[in-house]
Amino acid sequence: MPVVGQDQPAAAGEPAAGTADAPTPAPSPAARAPVTIRDFSNRSEDAPVWPWVLGGILLLGVLGLAGLVWWRRRPLAGIPLEVPQLERPKVDVPPAPVPQPLPESLVPIAPAPPQQPATMSAEPLQVTLEPLRLSLTLMNATLDYRLEVSNRGSSPITGLTIGADMISAHASMSREEQLAGPGRSATAPQSIERLEPGESKVISGAFRVPFSQIVPIRQGSTALLLPLARFRVEAEGSEPVVRTFVVGQPGEGSALQPFRLDLGPRIYPHLAQRAFA
Repeated sequence: MPVVGQDQPAAAGEPAAGTADAPTPAPSPAARAPVTIRDFSNRSEDAPVWPWVLGGILLLGVLGLAGLVWWRRRPLAGIPLEVPQLERPKVDVPPAPVPQPLPESLVPIAPAPPQQPATMSAEPLQVTLEPLRLSLTLMNATLDYRLEVSNRGSSPITGLTIGADMISAHASMSREEQLAGPGRSATAPQSIERLEPGESKVISGAFRVPFSQIVPIRQGSTALLLPLARFRVEAEGSEPVVRTFVVGQPGEGSALQPFRLDLGPRIYPHLAQRAFA
C-alpha cells in the first residue's frame, strides 16, 4: 500500500506529482515538411545548358555583323552613294619657242642659191663668206670662217687690207648702223699683196665676242643670237668695199634661224649665210 509522504511514480499518461502542466512545443515547418533528396547520379533527367548559351552568343554575333554591314551601306541623307569622277588636272605645257625672224630693218638682197655661198658681183672686187661653225661657251660666242677675195676685173688689184668684226642683229640698231662695216672692235686686219685679174685668195679667221657685248633678241624668256659678220676691204686706188653677211641655221627655203643662247655651251657645225648691201 502506498505510504503517505513518499514519492510515488506517476502513472502512465498522468503528469508527475508536484509539476505543473508544461505545454508541448509545436514542431517546426522544416521538421514537418518532407525532405526530398535528389539523386544526381542520373544526369539524363536534367538537359545541359551550355549549348543554348553558345547558340545565343553566335546568334548575337551574326546579328551584330549584319547590323554593321547594313549601317555602312545605308544611304546617307543628301549624299549620293556613287563617288563622282574627278577630272584630271590639265597642265599647260608652254609651246616651244619659235625663233624670231630677221629684224625688219634687215632685208636680204638677192641671196645666192642655198648650196652656194653668198657673193656680191656688182664690182670687180668680189668677197665671199663661208661660215664654218659657231661655238657657244659660258663666256664667248666664236664664229670660225673662211673669206674668199676675188678679182673679177680686167686689171690687177694691189695692197688689199681686210678688216672684220661680228655684232648681233637687233632692232634697237638702225639699218645703217648694222651695215656700216667693222667698228672699233674689229679684229687685226689681214692683207693680200696682189690679185691678178681672175685670181682668188682665201683667208681664214674667227670672231670671238664676249656675251657681255652681245645684245640678244628677246622672245619671251628666250635669248637669241643672229650674228652679223662685217668686212671692209680696202685696196690701192679703189674705193673701200664693205660687205655684211647674216649668219644663221638653215631654215625653210632661204630663211635663217637664229641661235639660242639659253641652252648652254654647244657647237653649231651647219651654218648658212645671206649677204646685205
